[in-house]
Amino acid sequence: MSPEHEVSLRSAESVLNHIDESKYNLFPVGITKEGDWILYGGKDYSKLVTGEWRSCPENRRATISPVRGQGLLSFEGDCVVRERIDVVFPVLHGENGEDGAMQGLLQMAGIPYVGPHIAASAVAMDKSLTKLVADQAGVPQAAWQLVRAGELENHMENTLDLLENRFRYPMFVKPAGTGSSVGVSKVGDRDALRSGLRYAGKYDKKILVEEFINGKEIEVAVMGNDNPMVSVCGEIDSGAEFYDYDAKYLTETSKAYIPARIPAEVEEVVRETAVKVYNAVGCQGLSRVDFFVTHDENRVVFNEINTLPGFTSISMYPKLFEASGMDGCSVFRQLLSIVIPLSGPIIAVISLYCAVGIWNSYFDAFIYLSDKSRFPLQVVLRNILILNQLDMSAVADLRDMASRQGMSNLLKYAVIVVSSAPLLALYPFVQKYFVKGIMVGSVKG
Repeated sequence: MSPEHEVSLRSAESVLNHIDESKYNLFPVGITKEGDWILYGGKDYSKLVTGEWRSCPENRRATISPVRGQGLLSFEGDCVVRERIDVVFPVLHGENGEDGAMQGLLQMAGIPYVGPHIAASAVAMDKSLTKLVADQAGVPQAAWQLVRAGELENHMENTLDLLENRFRYPMFVKPAGTGSSVGVSKVGDRDALRSGLRYAGKYDKKILVEEFINGKEIEVAVMGNDNPMVSVCGEIDSGAEFYDYDAKYLTETSKAYIPARIPAEVEEVVRETAVKVYNAVGCQGLSRVDFFVTHDENRVVFNEINTLPGFTSISMYPKLFEASGMDGCSVFRQLLSIVIPLSGPIIAVISLYCAVGIWNSYFDAFIYLSDKSRFPLQVVLRNILILNQLDMSAVADLRDMASRQGMSNLLKYAVIVVSSAPLLALYPFVQKYFVKGIMVGSVKG
């Protein structure tokens, strides 16, 4: 059972309430703390948070079949009902939902899903792996040390000595594989460090200890694949020691500032670094990337990346894109960010056909141009063909006629090669768009 079960229910409620059911057929499948999969038969999604959804009489046991083409299976008495699924939105935070496990099941089943694929999900969920990827990508981040929970029982004092020699108090202690600040603590002395390590060890066998960064907590939302869109920056004022689980979901002490209270040039660095981390991890779909901006030097320090950010009423991800204009953005922004990227295949096809038509055209130039030095290639090639046409009446010798005919044909073939070569050279660079256009609308696993 994921320690972020309640957060998942809150996010699911928000997502379901914002989907237009007149356009989409929804199959809301919930997973209980015991691991039971239930196809929720009700329409009141507020019951997700209270737990009442589990007792709905229209509920059916359900599962995703790993066999391709089976889709969603639900069980009604002795009957098995099979539903074809176009796409899954895995609103599951934490273990077995955000760490690549669910993504692996969906990939085996051949069902498209929202969010990053298996590897990116696993790397982003394990903060120690994220740190290694960020180091390799040259992204500045806080100094850190990995501690194994299994070593604490027999080597606790040695571990404490190692950490105290490397870092100054305060430090942050967190489980490597949890989100929503579950199991995280800020420690200010040796006893608190000992307790923090044991507390984090309850949630994960790998524990991350980080130096304290004195700065503002900045978050930025990223969405897309090859050319991701980046939101404006948001700033979190936790109103507590740090932005922990209680500050996020249980109390009202935290405040969000959108846009963040940082200089414009610093915001640009944050947004550029967010894309760098997003690409380094191999994300696609959506993610939220968190940073610190130091108070003294406005230095940008990467904190972590969340491949399935919260979608509750107080979550930053939807707020950041709403502030960026995604919920009613201008027509020009829609054209640049949405329409043109999606229309790449048809634009490439039309452009190539137009280019071929223009390339083969000679008539306009033939009519309007009298200076032979300004003739385009097609007019020159046309004149060559006309001048080398064979007049059968002027040739008496059959051998000579055959020779001239062969030369004329050879010239035609040469003209065809010369005129086609530029287009043939161009085609490999746009071929991918033709393939993409053919595949649009097909069922992909």
